[in-house]
Amino acid sequence: MTFYFCFREGRTGYDADAAAIYNAALKDDPDMKTGLPPAVAFSPGGHRALKLIPRAIHFEKDKFFDALRDALRENPMYNGPAPEERKLLADAAAAPRDAAAQYRAARAREKAAGDDAAALYEKAIAAEPDGPWAARAHLRLATLDRSARAWDAAEKHLASIQLADLADDVAMERGHRLLADRKDAEALALLDTAIRAHPASNRLGELRFYAGAANWRLDRKDWANYHWWWVLENLPDDHHVIRCSVALTAPANCFANPELDGFAGTAEMTINEGVARRQTARADYDSLKDKYGK
Repeated sequence: MTFYFCFREGRTGYDADAAAIYNAALKDDPDMKTGLPPAVAFSPGGHRALKLIPRAIHFEKDKFFDALRDALRENPMYNGPAPEERKLLADAAAAPRDAAAQYRAARAREKAAGDDAAALYEKAIAAEPDGPWAARAHLRLATLDRSARAWDAAEKHLASIQLADLADDVAMERGHRLLADRKDAEALALLDTAIRAHPASNRLGELRFYAGAANWRLDRKDWANYHWWWVLENLPDDHHVIRCSVALTAPANCFANPELDGFAGTAEMTINEGVARRQTARADYDSLKDKYGK
């Protein structure tokens, strides 16, 4: 069953009004006819389909994000600050030496994929170079550089961070580079250390997901399952739950998984195969959960 965004209630799930608009917009789309439709950016209220984002990139999160951002930027009704953002931007403009104000405005613009986020982070650093807001700004700039695969620039920002509260973030960002360079064993050692050192990290789901990916590439499938199921078991509201769930069913999934080097399993995944993979993952988790870190 296709899921929709419910315009009236701000939730995902089946919605008759959304279904009527969506189905009409895609009635001639070949992917829709196979039951695997593209994503669609609609006008406010869902009255007009503005852009189709092809099914081919749905599982490549960076490409999908870029395509969605570009689709929204093409339309004036979406390509501008919301009222809350405008207030934060006004506060930042009124207090150029207030690092916190610059950071808050930058963070809001980053969340909206605004091109002005980086400049605002730089202003936060300039306002208080050795303060905690500067450290947080360096981290966000490193994240933006990582998204652009500007690894050396990202490392310069990470090297500037001395705030102990951000040690888990620094480890995760450096882990991304090691994985990108296929230094999987080194990445796994770094991520395992961070997981044990920061059990309350707000990035624990991400640390665990990528520890699983590193284990997968090192042909330690049972430990990959352990980390992915750990997230399902212990962080059910974390946004990495879906990624972990998809990863642990990869051997039975008909879609290529870019997170696991494009691994694709069977040509057609059945419900029974998916259930079997989840059962295997749960068994791996149960057998290893008392051994981790020992």
